[in-house]
Amino acid sequence: MLSVATHHARQSRVTINPTKTKAVILNKPKNINRSDLNWTLGNTPVYPSEDTTHLGLIRAELKENNLNVDARISIARRTLYNLMNTGLHGTNGLNPQTSYKIYQSYVIPRLLYGMEILPLNQSQLDIMTRFQGDEVSAYTNSHWMLLGALTIEAEIHKRQLSFLYSVLSCNNSIIQGLVDRQIIMNIDNHLSFFCKVTGVLALYDLPSITTLSQNLPSKLKWKVTVKLAIQDYWTKTLIKEIETKSSLAYLDKTLLRIGSTHPVWTSLSSTVSDVKKGAIKVRLLTGTYLLESHRSKFSGGRESALC
Repeated sequence: MLSVATHHARQSRVTINPTKTKAVILNKPKNINRSDLNWTLGNTPVYPSEDTTHLGLIRAELKENNLNVDARISIARRTLYNLMNTGLHGTNGLNPQTSYKIYQSYVIPRLLYGMEILPLNQSQLDIMTRFQGDEVSAYTNSHWMLLGALTIEAEIHKRQLSFLYSVLSCNNSIIQGLVDRQIIMNIDNHLSFFCKVTGVLALYDLPSITTLSQNLPSKLKWKVTVKLAIQDYWTKTLIKEIETKSSLAYLDKTLLRIGSTHPVWTSLSSTVSDVKKGAIKVRLLTGTYLLESHRSKFSGGRESALC
């Protein structure tokens, strides 16, 4: 295969750098020793390696998804630290509404680059979710609902549906043939992209892959449909979780919607004093502000020393 690639590269006057060429063996049997294998690219030997980077994604023999998740989180964390000088930090910085817009524009794309095509399991999704501080609890969900922010899982779903449209709308006959083959052969394979995206389409009550391929809408119409479907689903899901918590009784559910920021943040300026006031209001709304009535439950009814 390498000789064929070298032959066609020479015909097209393309030079393949042998020192940057790596070979990764996928699904390698245990009885095969990596050191016994080698290939030749031109006159340069190519030896197999454990992993390599292709189009920004790590391709590895083992734990490929874990390596990519760790790498994306590391890159997103460095991006976040570099944005600290813009005021993207705590109550001494910008209004959280502005901070989230910066986070959404610069950090999220680097965090989720290529994640839509990887077969991530729930534990790997949870690792990425914890980076955003979006723990599985109604209290944290309420904070994100106040900002109108999507969860990491929803952001990945949005990218998967966008990638699906790009594949289905491609006019390349080879790609179309691969799509048809994957739909026929791998639709039940849980590691296949098409199996994953079939579940995503069903989750948001969107047309199936077959229906879409036969009656493909315009790109703009598809983006609007996906956006509204994702926002509606996660708004209903998170509000149901919030309603189960008695401490969130003072939070007006009618003002909570994904894609729309709550007035508690939109009514503030970006001054430090206003942001601190807004943080106290949010703590009161979400039941995380520690009052004397809360302390009395744990003090055995004894009066506070401040009284």
